[in-house]
Amino acid sequence: IREMEARNRFHVIIGSFKIASNADDYQREVTAMGYSEPKILDASNGFRLVSIGAFETYSKAANEILRINRTKDEPVELWVYEAPQK
Repeated sequence: IREMEARNRFHVIIGSFKIASNADDYQREVTAMGYSEPKILDASNGFRLVSIGAFETYSKAANEILRINRTKDEPVELWVYEAPQK
């Protein structure tokens, strides 16, 4: 599992929160929106990030953002976070 996490270190982030409980609540909301198994990551700046996918390269993560927003009337605010290698 660690090997997969190290390999898939570019995350598509849908939310970023300073207050931990807000991240937990939003993770549940994101699941209700239809994203499967969103994960919470702890960033080095103290924020908790809600990730809806992890990829091997920045390019693959950016392409996922384009894919998600391609059919949306109003785009979802998403960004790519590169998790530090362990």
